[in-house]
Parts: sequence; structure tokens; C-alpha cells
Amino acid sequence: MPKVLHFLEYISCPSYHQAVGYGSKTLTLSSGAEIKIPKIVRNILASRLVNSYMQYCREESEYQCLSRATLFKILKVCVASQKRNMHGLDNITSEGMKAVDVLQRLISKLQVFGLSHEVSACLESLLAQVNQHLKFEMKSHIESKSLCADHCSIYSLSDPTCDEFRNACSHKHDQHCDECSATCKLDTALIEAFESVCHLIPSDIQDEIKHTEQARQAILTQLNPQHALIIMDWAMKFLPIKHRETQADFFGKKGISWHVATVITTATDEVESQKKFDVQTFIHILQLGTQGWFSVAHIVNDLMDQLQTISPNITEIFLKSDNAGCYHCAPLLSYIYHRNVESPILKIEAKFG
Repeated sequence: MPKVLHFLEYISCPSYHQAVGYGSKTLTLSSGAEIKIPKIVRNILASRLVNSYMQYCREESEYQCLSRATLFKILKVCVASQKRNMHGLDNITSEGMKAVDVLQRLISKLQVFGLSHEVSACLESLLAQVNQHLKFEMKSHIESKSLCADHCSIYSLSDPTCDEFRNACSHKHDQHCDECSATCKLDTALIEAFESVCHLIPSDIQDEIKHTEQARQAILTQLNPQHALIIMDWAMKFLPIKHRETQADFFGKKGISWHVATVITTATDEVESQKKFDVQTFIHILQLGTQGWFSVAHIVNDLMDQLQTISPNITEIFLKSDNAGCYHCAPLLSYIYHRNVESPILKIEAKFG
């Protein structure tokens, strides 16, 4: 019985489930008594939850837990809905999943340029380990007071530059977690892998990467109070959702486009290392428009009008975007040219990459 209670206490951790705001379930005991409990949603697969519990028991002085089959039977009795909906992910989760995909493609690209199969397999295994740890296991390591700096929430959330958001720990951080330090190992291993094949990458690809970064650095270096750098891109479409949605409303639903433009300015003429940049973000929502050059042209036109009101001293603008067809096309460049002639802003440059 104590082992069962130990497992039930572990799976009842708020890190692994969340209560639904409506509905309830009724548990019938062997004695015939009924207990009404709130409906919950489990945000982790049963196999991962069992593996995490067994690993937790091994770390806790090799606690002898129940067998794997018995743990699955207990989970089957402790009914909980499985989280399947992927809508509404928070920015941290979304960006983290995107970063893992980017690193996976980077490893594959390095293998094309000459990285050995053994090294790439080792990097992929380490990346998978880090991904699993950050998604499922890290939340169970966090404590308000821990001797490991990576686990201590007071230490991690304290701001050393602000007294209002800083709290001193009453304990030392003299312990080390191998799983949490795997992220640093992955960072070091990726840098070493890139440096080992850097000389094998074709010169034209190196020049493209180098010129793109040099162009951005050159703009920031030359930026003065009369200049502005605008970085533009489309964000993920927003799907409108109704509380009660019929099938007619659901099928054929069109997303609402979001366009994000970041304006970088400075108020000083100092060197880049001493400059203080001001960053403003403009979001345009197009409910009926398409992500084409015509929509971008109207967005650029609105940005020009906004900048003339906010910063009338700006006379030169640098537009930075990727090579998408809505940006890198003759109609938009022609529009920018004519807008350049008629606008109080004397010069507009467009850069892609």
C-alpha cells in the first residue's frame, strides 16, 4: 500500500495534469462508496510518466517501486483525459519546439558538408535527450529551495540588477545535475562540430552567410538619429474560435494574417558598442487581405505615416526582410521607389536575406 500511495502522490503533481474548469467524474470504490472528483487532463503520455517515475525512484536512494506493468494498471484505473489539442501553445513552448527542429536541420546540413556519421548520430542522440528533459522531466526538478542552481527557482528567477525582484538563498548551490547540464554539453558539441567542418563548406555559402550578417552589422553601425531599421515578417496566422461553433463555421475557416514590423532607432551618434537602441513593434492584422506584395505595400505606407508622426526627424529608412515573394518582387520595389519620391523621408533602402 505505501508504494501505491507513493506513485499516486507522484502522478498527482500539478506538473503532469491540469484541472478542467467544468465537469466531474465519479470513482466507485471496492466498498461501493462513490467519490466525485473534478475532471482532469493529463499533459504527458502514460509511458513517459511511468519512465519518469521509475527514474525518480532510482535517484531517490534506489527506492523499490512497483513493477512497470502494475504502474500501467494503476494509471488505467486513475482515468484522466489525454491532452491532444495543439492550439494555443504559449510562446516558450512554441519557440522551444521550433529551436529543436532548427538544430535537427543544422546537424543534417553539417553531415552533408562532411561531418562524420558517428558524430552526427551522437549529436542527434544528445539533442533528443535534451529535448525530452526540457519538455517532460525539467518541471519535476524545479524546487523553491534546492542545492542545485539549475533546480532552485528562487535563484533562477532573481534579478541581480533589481532589488525588488531579487531574493537571496539561505543555502549553498554545491550540487550538480548531469541531465540539466546536458544543454551546455550540446551547445559546446555543436560549436565544435561546426568548427570541424567549417573549412569544407563551399565559399559561396559562407559568403552568403557572412554578407547577410555584415549587412545587418553595417546598418547598426551607421545608424544615427536620422536613420531607422525596419525588420518585417509575417507571423503565424490566427484562427478565430467561437465558444459554440457549428460545422458550417468550422469547415473552410480562413486564418487572420498578422504582420510584425520592428523599428530600431537610436538617439545618439556614438559607436555601436556605446549606442542605446530604441525598439518599437508595429503589428498589422489583415482579416480579409492576403500575404502578397499589395498588402505589404499598404503596410509599408502605414509605417511611413506612423514614423513621420512618432519620429519626424527620420530621413532615411532601411527595410530588412527575408526572400519571400511578397517582399522580394518587382511590384513592391517599384512601389517603394515611387513612395521614396513623394515621401518626406528622403531615402528608402530594401535588403533581403
